Amino acid sequence: VPTETIGDLMAGVLAARGTRAVVVHGDDGLDEPSIHTTATVWELTAPVPRRAVVDPSALGIPTRAPDALRGGTAQRNAALFRTLLDTPDDPTIAGIRDAVSLNAAAALVAYAAAGGTLAVTIPDATTDLMTRLAAALPAVNDALTSGAARDLLGRWISTSASERGRENRADLARAD
Repeated sequence: VPTETIGDLMAGVLAARGTRAVVVHGDDGLDEPSIHTTATVWELTAPVPRRAVVDPSALGIPTRAPDALRGGTAQRNAALFRTLLDTPDDPTIAGIRDAVSLNAAAALVAYAAAGGTLAVTIPDATTDLMTRLAAALPAVNDALTSGAARDLLGRWISTSASERGRENRADLARAD
């Protein structure tokens, strides 16, 4: 969310509705955990809603300047993402790698808190958020460096193309 005020409001509404959620306000104005500064997180995943601060430097993620994430056109962004998946240790994309790692770790933590099953052990939602993020980061980094993330993207692309072909064939059959 863009401001703490909106974060407080949204978290309050979601909690009142009994919705399990995670609301994030990057203290730089982004609506996601940031590598530029801290982020305020409202966790509505445990029995009691909690507010936490995510400090990427405490997780070993260096603070990066905002231009470390500079993208561009869809083609440029896709090329940067491919570089990340193909050569995750490339220093020219270090900021992008750090941002992707932090946000992927946050996604794993949220999934685990919602009861999802993972190959990695993440402490339960009663454990503080920074501990859970620290537990998720090695799995994320391993997925990048081992090529598992690249392979998964390849499977998604293949499945998507296959489904698109099936839909096109069905459209042609209906047209007859």
